[in-house]
Amino acid sequence: MKNRVKIIVTITTLLVIMIISGTYAWFSTRIEGNGPQVVVTTGELKLIYTDTLTINEPNIEPGWKLTKTFTVENTSNKELYYKIVWKDLVNTFVNTKDLTITITSTNGGENLGKTAIQSSSTPGNYEIIKGVTIAGKAIQEYTVTFEYAYREEDQSADMGKTFSGSIEIQGLESEYKPTFAETILADNPNVRTRSSFSSIFTTSNNGNTIYKATGQDNKTTYYFAGQVTNNYVKFANKYWRIVRINEDNSVRLIYAGTSATDTAAFISTSQAYNSSYNNSAYVGYMYTASQQYGTGTNSSIKTVVDNWYTSNLNNYSGYISKTAIYCNDRTVASGSTWIATGNTSFNYAARSRIQTSKIPTFVCSNANDRFTASTSTGNAKLTYPIGMITADEVVYAGGVYGTNNTSYYIAQNASSGASYWWTMTPNYWNSDGRVGTFIAGGSTNNGTLNFSYVSTGRGVRPVISLKSCVILSGGRGTVSDPYTVELSDLCAIAEN
Repeated sequence: MKNRVKIIVTITTLLVIMIISGTYAWFSTRIEGNGPQVVVTTGELKLIYTDTLTINEPNIEPGWKLTKTFTVENTSNKELYYKIVWKDLVNTFVNTKDLTITITSTNGGENLGKTAIQSSSTPGNYEIIKGVTIAGKAIQEYTVTFEYAYREEDQSADMGKTFSGSIEIQGLESEYKPTFAETILADNPNVRTRSSFSSIFTTSNNGNTIYKATGQDNKTTYYFAGQVTNNYVKFANKYWRIVRINEDNSVRLIYAGTSATDTAAFISTSQAYNSSYNNSAYVGYMYTASQQYGTGTNSSIKTVVDNWYTSNLNNYSGYISKTAIYCNDRTVASGSTWIATGNTSFNYAARSRIQTSKIPTFVCSNANDRFTASTSTGNAKLTYPIGMITADEVVYAGGVYGTNNTSYYIAQNASSGASYWWTMTPNYWNSDGRVGTFIAGGSTNNGTLNFSYVSTGRGVRPVISLKSCVILSGGRGTVSDPYTVELSDLCAIAEN
């Protein structure tokens, strides 16, 4: 028999309506009444909450369900727009799939199927329904249902957990436009997973397929793999290929050149990662001599990438994510011991997982290796929000160590101009006193993964991530019609 428990929580729901102007100022709001039939008005939208505003349930048991209703009325003759969001949501339930919200509506309102409520240990704001259109003089009725599922198993882990927050209706100045990430997912409805990475991946995505995996902080990331025909982007007068949708819904791009068909997409064709190779610290994108995770000095390659950023992307910095992580994984493989110098070889963790076990990861395990321009997600050591691709991302895209692959998209814009090009993933320390990093094949062994001592000149391909708020002005993502970015002032001033 299942252990049936009572879970002590307080759920507070409050519906507020507001309009956001171009400068983020809020219009004034008037509330009429303080119980059932509370009316909230602002501008030309009126919200009527037909039940009491507060839910206080001291004893929630598995199988609990509660329903609340509200209406949104457009008092004007013109079409208006709004979205439904969580405000200051806290949800510390352990069994995250058990606590759900369902929203149904009438008269052209938007619906939400049964969805797990976002986990949040501290108060956070999250979109529930991103955009609703309401016709002039129309009324839309909503029913919100909260449920805590009954399982034939022990659910006592949720005892004493917290669920609180408010549901707000935010007016929008124009019809909702999907973000770049949302457009990518809409254009690629065929979402798949992969379990084997031991062979090169050459499958065509047929212009409609994307893959998903678990990434940083156990969040989902979506990535392209194989022969991809719809991941072309034109941004900042340069061409790029989409690598993946990051865990925070920013979009990661790798440089593809000055035209969509460029085959030598390098900002340098013969650049050393670092000028010296005789200290294992020199695999660091930033390093401190004789420290495994030091960040005191820029690597030679970081200096080149940063200089290119200032010359080519500074005017577009408002659209580039500062929270995106660029992983320089300097952890060592199991059974290895890190040393700065000496004649004892050791492997970095990536060598073990990419060359031996062939299990790549999007997780950057050590906080010191999470290079970011923001303190909220990483080490905040980047002056400019730009990095390079990881060897793991090359594997997810379709590459394999020691095997050529001319078919997958990573190789298509790098088949000439440089024999190999750098990733930012360390490989190993050799007993002869040299340290190496993963490289990808260019004109030599196109598309393969290999390694190179850090003092060797190789090609450089920068990687950036566009903010999660970025929207598109056009394009279908194809080589002849790449996605183009709308330069929105609102997104330019947003954090991500």
